[in-house]
Amino acid sequence: MKLFKLFTLMAAGTMITACNNEIENLSRNADNRVMSLQTAEKAYTRFNDVTNTWEGTDKIGVYMYGAGAGNTDILNGAENVLFITQGGESPVNFTSETGIQIAGENAKFTAYYPQNGDITGSIYKVALGNQAEGYAAHDLMWAVNDNVSSEDAKSLSMTFKHQLAKLAIEITSNSGETVQSVSIQGISISADFNIATGEFSNEAKGYITPCKTADNKYSALVLPTNPATALSMIITTDAAEDNTYEYTFNSGTISELKAGYIYTIKIGLGESVLGSVNQIEGGNSPYEPGGDVDGNAEAVTPEIPGYMVVEAPADDADALASCLDGKRGAIALKFVAGNTYKADMITVPAGITDLLLIGKEGQAKVTMRGLDFESATLEKLTMQNLEIAGDANARFCNKQLATGAVITVSGCYVHDVKALYGEGAEIGGQNIVSSMTIDDCMIYNSATILDKGTCESVILTNSTLYNFNGQAFHAYKGDSDLAEITTFEIENCTLVDMGDATIFQNTGGKAGALFLTFKNTIVLATCKNINWNVKQNSETIFENNYAVSDGACTSSLKSYDDGEYIMDVTNTRIMLFPNESNSTVLGGKDFSTSVDAGDPRWKK
Repeated sequence: MKLFKLFTLMAAGTMITACNNEIENLSRNADNRVMSLQTAEKAYTRFNDVTNTWEGTDKIGVYMYGAGAGNTDILNGAENVLFITQGGESPVNFTSETGIQIAGENAKFTAYYPQNGDITGSIYKVALGNQAEGYAAHDLMWAVNDNVSSEDAKSLSMTFKHQLAKLAIEITSNSGETVQSVSIQGISISADFNIATGEFSNEAKGYITPCKTADNKYSALVLPTNPATALSMIITTDAAEDNTYEYTFNSGTISELKAGYIYTIKIGLGESVLGSVNQIEGGNSPYEPGGDVDGNAEAVTPEIPGYMVVEAPADDADALASCLDGKRGAIALKFVAGNTYKADMITVPAGITDLLLIGKEGQAKVTMRGLDFESATLEKLTMQNLEIAGDANARFCNKQLATGAVITVSGCYVHDVKALYGEGAEIGGQNIVSSMTIDDCMIYNSATILDKGTCESVILTNSTLYNFNGQAFHAYKGDSDLAEITTFEIENCTLVDMGDATIFQNTGGKAGALFLTFKNTIVLATCKNINWNVKQNSETIFENNYAVSDGACTSSLKSYDDGEYIMDVTNTRIMLFPNESNSTVLGGKDFSTSVDAGDPRWKK
């Protein structure tokens, strides 16, 4: 707790200050304007592991409102007025270029740290999800003095208080494991803080990545939590097996996490190591200890091994769009079948390197335009067990992924998308995606899948594509990609109504593209050529492929060695798909067939 004293320094003016349990001076110049703040000695203020004092260039924002606890009317334009400290030995001085004109009526003064120049409406946005690089910058402090007259302002006192709690996590193991990561779960990670009233609102749950302070030690600031029993942690170690642990907060004598307190949580990995929680007031030294509770973590099997699971918010488009904010590393965004999920674009922060979109408890439907990547840092993108209803005017991935990235779509129904991946233009110097694999999927009523993206390998298996109005796969290689060869592997697929455009095409570069495999596939299209600049060689496997006898593409694929056509064209469309008009199947088509080829889901 930090106490500020403001009193008359000279007959002409006063001075306002900020820090803890010390008398401090407030001065104003001749035109009744506060221009500087000064702390007294021993100005302990912050959750800082090194000095616990104000540091050079620390900034606070000061407001002056009409009197009254709920009053939010700003007086004399005194809104978020910036004061900066030069740091150094106590007393610490703050200065302001603009100052505050003292009101001629009773007023309420509030101040907060750290100052943010982008604040609107007296709302400070608290975002605690990512503290991997440090937590000191998140240390929200607030002070208020209400119903202050112009005369009393000459001797005004203010008390700064920490608005967050601190967790100091210490992990021990009898087997000598080294902790690789800690995730704090079941707790609010963002909120709006009202600088006029000192209240939190609009809290949103998620998980916090704490700061590593030493081997097996982590720290983080958290919102006050009552009750604290929902808090848990997922801990991973460097052990070869059984390397994931879950710690559940056992409240014991500590039923809530209070603002301004430090909680040292000692966690033992396994039943043989006893842990504890100590509550320490986050004010001036010396600290007073609080109660203890057991703190053991048990080995668990993760719901999705290798991923931190985030449950997608249902029935809230804005929450879904921002649900990955602050996340890092490998993230699984879980959609539960039967819920309603709609969003414009889901933002993918630069810190996420591996993203899994997955349906649980059945195939979940998501209606969205796509993913909005903050930067080209995603190394792996997987979509699994989802129905994705897209936007015919939007590319699902609106930016490039990282060089060497892997894209996998499995067990999905995808429809009404402009493209899954690609810039849509022949742009040189693109990041080269390592592979795009599509398995056990239906993709329909769309324009394209790979839209002039640079990709080393395309694998399409056990899937159905139909009703496309563009090129399904168009790989592009710019001048810097001359030596790269895009390879295609197509097996057990049903490709129907693929339009007039070439289905598989490569442009740019020098080496062209190559079919490695094209087998057990049915193609019904009006295009003259199935492939363009996608060639085959003596090692290419072409076998058991079908086209209809009345289709324009019947003459487009020939064998490498003797020039013979390599597709069976003895069947008409109705012979291949006698139940096509069946609209009860998801997607509105039934491509059941008696031939031993095509997507396995249609084989009788």
